[in-house]
Amino acid sequence: MALFSRMLNLNHWKDYSFTSEKNRIIFCFYKNSFEKPIYKIIYEKKHNNHKQWIAFQQNTKVRTSDSLEKIIKWIESRYLKRVK
Repeated sequence: MALFSRMLNLNHWKDYSFTSEKNRIIFCFYKNSFEKPIYKIIYEKKHNNHKQWIAFQQNTKVRTSDSLEKIIKWIESRYLKRVK
């Protein structure tokens, strides 16, 4: 939610959704409510000790990690502007 709040304040994202299933949670972030998600983050619990986070950008798989923090940092880095 902190990531969504930052992107909302910067006017990059306008809406979000999430879906909960048996071994999966899906978070989607939208630029506008009527569009397809810009980013989709999926949490999957495969086995007792194996958890996986998968990030999609416009339906293309871009990152896989065992840590949500790494996924969030990667998404945030996509929005950072280089200052010289």
